[in-house]
Amino acid sequence: MCPKCRTPQRQLLARGTVLQGRYRIETVRGCGGFGAVYRAKDLQTGQTVAIKENQRHQTFQRFEREGKLLMNLSHPNLPKVWEVFVDQTTGRAFLVMEFIDGETLEEMLQRLQRPLTWREARPIFTQVVNALGYLHSNKIIHRDIKPSNIIVTMRNDKVHVFLVDFGVAKVMEAVDPNRPRSSSIVAWTDGYSPPEQYASGVQVDARADQYALAATMVFALTGKTPDDAFTRMEKFRKGEQTLPAKPESVPESVWKAIEVAMKFEPSQRFGSVTDFWKEVQGHRKPPAEPTIFWKEMQGHHELSAEPAIANLRTMGLTLIWQAVLGAVTGAIFGAIGSAIVVSILIATVGAILSAIGLKPKGTISDAFVGITFLAIWGAIVGAIAGAIEAIEGVEKRKR
Repeated sequence: MCPKCRTPQRQLLARGTVLQGRYRIETVRGCGGFGAVYRAKDLQTGQTVAIKENQRHQTFQRFEREGKLLMNLSHPNLPKVWEVFVDQTTGRAFLVMEFIDGETLEEMLQRLQRPLTWREARPIFTQVVNALGYLHSNKIIHRDIKPSNIIVTMRNDKVHVFLVDFGVAKVMEAVDPNRPRSSSIVAWTDGYSPPEQYASGVQVDARADQYALAATMVFALTGKTPDDAFTRMEKFRKGEQTLPAKPESVPESVWKAIEVAMKFEPSQRFGSVTDFWKEVQGHRKPPAEPTIFWKEMQGHHELSAEPAIANLRTMGLTLIWQAVLGAVTGAIFGAIGSAIVVSILIATVGAILSAIGLKPKGTISDAFVGITFLAIWGAIVGAIAGAIEAIEGVEKRKR
């Protein structure tokens, strides 16, 4: 049995086996549903290489075609693919790649005996996102992102990350109406693959990698492998939590972005891994539409809270000023008007009383009280009128 995956040894290539008369198998590096990954020696160049095998005969043609496309890729976070071939002796297909000597993310957590902090994880996943963005821009989906396929190395005293194992990579292509069921390899890894990747004939796109990337981040930050997609769906139906609890040291924006990226429905995830990573870092603007009130205050310009508050302050000061101005104006004109009217009345009454021989009493003091009362009344009416005028002015500006 293989010590790594418990695969029967009879299914593995023996040490010393030479493929294509060129690649000599040295040891098993890992195993999966399609076969093993071997470390081998290139007898022509002396280089150490990694060889990924595919034992599923029905997928050889596609495996070989997509392997040739991978040979054209060049990115600092991806191993170089040098050759793809079907070996007639073993009856298996092989992909020859650059050998990366380092520890996988899975091995790293085993060595540390703890999850990574966000500060430790961030530079690792930044490079994984860069690699995925490059793959997707070339219309290639990795389809097998998981901790064991992320290798962390040190180069020039800096962390350098490689996204490896393209054994089940898929080229994105338009749906052929004459061949609705995809001929690509159906493969998944429980805990990391999204629901759509389990089904045969379903078009899997770059959002499958987004789900797997987020699931791998969950593992790195919690030390726990997420439940498989269908167990999560069942928990969701029961109203239970579908992911491990967020560690206290992980920023809220990171965890919320992970939850979106691991939505069951692909259309509910981010449009790309780049958008996902922007959300992780808190660089994306929230999609919420501003309210009508905010639009009116700022017109067609983008609104921030400061100018809106300033407008509110201006509106309040305007109302107060109009009210004070109205009160003063009302008091002055009320007093003047009252003085004129009362003066005329006093003169008239005094003249009549004098003509009939009577002496008027208290007329001047009574007149002063009347004038004061009317001035106060005028101030109140003026203040109300001023406030109404200010409000009407604001409504006109809004229209």
